[in-house]
Amino acid sequence: MKRNTGIEQKSEKLFSKDESFYNDQVNMLSEYYNFNLVNFKNSEAECLQMKSDLLDMKFLFSKLHTFYEMFDNEGSRNRGQYFNRTFYNELMEFTENNLTHIKDNHPNVYVIYHVLRMNETLNDDYLYTMLTYLKKEHKKLSKKSLNYYYNYITSYYNEN
Repeated sequence: MKRNTGIEQKSEKLFSKDESFYNDQVNMLSEYYNFNLVNFKNSEAECLQMKSDLLDMKFLFSKLHTFYEMFDNEGSRNRGQYFNRTFYNELMEFTENNLTHIKDNHPNVYVIYHVLRMNETLNDDYLYTMLTYLKKEHKKLSKKSLNYYYNYITSYYNEN
């Protein structure tokens, strides 16, 4: 029997999901689990799977964003690759294999993936996919997020 923690409902209502969102959700799930520990002794604590999934997405978002910053920093110096990109190939493969789920449920990860790809490959298809997505979903994203995303696009145009 699936328990409804209420956290699923909050998570589903929020569209934009950044590092703060993932931190808040993980903390709430930890508190929920600890508060209900006695109840979970003889039953499955589905909140632990939710927590694990959110930690995966937090890690993915944070790493993709950091990879972009590394790429941008290296490009601004015209010096080639300086940084060690631990988990880069694995995370890009994971993202590509789960792109539909990520697009529907983790828009900030979806956008930063496209930002990274468009700058890495100079393939405008990633740019157009991201622009189409932003035009469709712009009302659901915060102005702060949109500002970042459009700055990424402007920067891409200025560099290329």
